Order: sequence, then structure tokens, then C-alpha cells
Amino acid sequence: SISSIKKILTVGNDIWIISNGATDAAGAWKTTNYGSSWSQYTKSQGLPSNVVNDIFITDDKKIWLATSKGICMSESGGTSWKTIDNFGLKGEPMSILVINENLVISGTTKGIYKHTEGKLWDQLGAKLDVNVESLSLMGDAIFAGTEKGLAKSNVSKLNHWNMIGGPSIVKFIYIDKS
Repeated sequence: SISSIKKILTVGNDIWIISNGATDAAGAWKTTNYGSSWSQYTKSQGLPSNVVNDIFITDDKKIWLATSKGICMSESGGTSWKTIDNFGLKGEPMSILVINENLVISGTTKGIYKHTEGKLWDQLGAKLDVNVESLSLMGDAIFAGTEKGLAKSNVSKLNHWNMIGGPSIVKFIYIDKS
């Protein structure tokens, strides 16, 4: 059984479910046969934590997970995982967005951070030192769902964030591809 489902993502015939609930039923789950059988990925398979908060799959099929103990990535469909260095990352990673091969953005319980290959995590938008539950991209625009509302930035100006609307809690963002 899968406990406390946080997100469901479909990519082709693959269905991914991430869970941040009970230890034995948490982690990332994947089916390639519409649910007839499932593979579970936990610390035993190389994740930093069994508590998984978000998933992002790139066009080249790399799987990125935001776990309670850090960010990890698989280039093998989930059979092996590489943990990304956490130096400079503050708070628990709650969301993940991969802009390109070298730019990873994570929303944490203490703000938004970026990571580029070979560098430490850098905080973006010092005013956004809040819980960031979700991230989404539309063209050059990046949206962040925070405990104080929706924030917006651009890939070209990552240190400049503007709040949109009132101070509502925004946990999920969905942007239709069309």
C-alpha cells in the first residue's frame, strides 16, 4: 500500500507516485503496466530519505526527487540514484524544478534555491524566506507557490521575485501545456 500520496505524475506509459507518509509505504513508486505491478524506491535503493515531497522528470527522462533530506536524481529510470550535494541548501526540500541540464531550482521550508553543476546552492530572492511548496515553469516565467501567496520570477532574473495576489497559501500549481 502507498501512504500519504503527495503527487502523481504520468510520463508516457509510466506512472510515478510520490509519498511522504509512513516509512514502509513511503518513497517513490513507479508502474509501467498501468498499476498491475509497482516498483518502490526508498533509502534502500539510494534515496536520501523515504519522505519524498516532489518529483520532476526532464525531457531526457532524468528523474529528480525532492526528499526531506535532500535532492537526488536518477538517469536509469530509478534503478540507481545520485544525491546532489546539499551545501548551501537550507530547510527541507519541498519542490523541484529543472530548467536545463545545469540549473536546478528547489523550493524549501526556508525559501528558493538554485544549484548549478559544480557550485553550492544559492538562495534566490531573499524576501522569499518562506515555505515554498510548489514550482512551475511557463516559458521564461517561474511561479512559486508559497505560504504567503504566489510568487513570480523569470529564468533570466532569478533573484527578482514578485508576489501575485493576496497572502494565501499556495500548495500546488498546474499550468496546462496549451
